[in-house]
Amino acid sequence: MKLTVFGATGATGEEIVRAGLAAGHEVTAVVRRPDAIRVADPELRVVAGDVLQSPLDRYLVHPLLWWAFGPVYEDMRRMETLVAASDRDWTVFRPPRLTHAAATGRYRLAVDAPLPRAWTISRADLAAAMVAAVRDSTTVGHTVSIAA
Repeated sequence: MKLTVFGATGATGEEIVRAGLAAGHEVTAVVRRPDAIRVADPELRVVAGDVLQSPLDRYLVHPLLWWAFGPVYEDMRRMETLVAASDRDWTVFRPPRLTHAAATGRYRLAVDAPLPRAWTISRADLAAAMVAAVRDSTTVGHTVSIAA
């Protein structure tokens, strides 16, 4: 499967790139500065681009980011409403506090429901779950709470 990762030089984006490559996906990393990518893999395609410098950004991406980081929870609900109204397949992950811990391969999921004792999860485990969801049609069109 072909995956495109925006924000691939960030801590979580980098983990998603690594997990996608490890799972055998064709991964394209869209980054502002290609020299900043820390994943060295001959199968990784790196494309220079900035989602904040295009007309699409002005009318879609930037408003979504603004909504997501204003008063966070209310704006996340609005963003999720916009995503749900789109004509694309989508899955929204709701992680708790992200850590830099190593992947454990163990995490808990709740679809369309809160998850008790959802305190933390490593970025590596979140990335693994997100990449696994690519092939899991049962998560399409749903929100997924996740935690260690």
